[in-house]
Amino acid sequence: MSFFERTYWVGVGPKQTRTQVLSLLPRASKVQKLLVFIPGNPGIIHFYKPFLYDLLGLLNGDVGVLGISQAGHCGGKTLGNAGLEAQVDHKVQFFDLLAKHPLIFGLHPESVKEMIIMSHSLGSYLGLKSLARFPNLPITRFIGLFPTIQHLRHGIPLAIRLSARPVLRQGLASLVHVMPKQAREAILTWYCGQSEEAKYLLGEGVHQYRLVNNVLALAWDEIKDIRQIDDECHQTLNIHSEKISFVFGHKDPYVPLRFYQQMQEAYPDIDFELAPEEVPHDFVFDHNKTVAEQVAGKLSL
Repeated sequence: MSFFERTYWVGVGPKQTRTQVLSLLPRASKVQKLLVFIPGNPGIIHFYKPFLYDLLGLLNGDVGVLGISQAGHCGGKTLGNAGLEAQVDHKVQFFDLLAKHPLIFGLHPESVKEMIIMSHSLGSYLGLKSLARFPNLPITRFIGLFPTIQHLRHGIPLAIRLSARPVLRQGLASLVHVMPKQAREAILTWYCGQSEEAKYLLGEGVHQYRLVNNVLALAWDEIKDIRQIDDECHQTLNIHSEKISFVFGHKDPYVPLRFYQQMQEAYPDIDFELAPEEVPHDFVFDHNKTVAEQVAGKLSL
């Protein structure tokens, strides 16, 4: 199956926040099922492109994808506040734009019969909040991969907890921004390998200070604000329980197995499943095909 790939830069919400959207639409047929993908943090949608291609290759040809980057993580001018609540509002405004103006993204509203939200990590929190605040979304499925929707403080490494503090993160962001490109390239190659992620982060279009500052600012809000499953998420999990699937990891520091067990007991109507034991939280670096196969099985139910 051949897909038409396009990257959009769209203004989202009243402030027209410049947002990067990845579109993968089938060439041979109209989209009947639209999968909207919400990433984690860092929230650069191109990190997930290989995974999305692997997934589409396993599905029927009438499925298309729109993937949205986090506000302030994709270059250009950004919000004054790209923190957690601003990201929630950003996703709600994106869904509003999609509902009112689908033709912007090459979609014919009369052909799209189903909409699926798929999310990774923090994206699951943002997706649940979107469902709560935009109850008329025509969502038929919600799939959360390694969902960080509670007690993030315990899973985030100490180094990130420290560097995410306001004064320290601004200093770190400044250091990365002025760092020689060769040094930055060595660090990213070590972390990301020779990958699209590294190439994108080294691209001229990414403002390094804003990116690092916004990623850490969002992490700081996650640490402070994502504690118990809040009332808004709890209500959404109950109302939409028959539509929701979650995939957890065996050894995920952000989402330990006890969360999987607790949620099974608290929400018995939700579909919970464990990924294969070797799959980590950051599956996009080495385990795209494995997770794609697991998700494809759920979408074909």
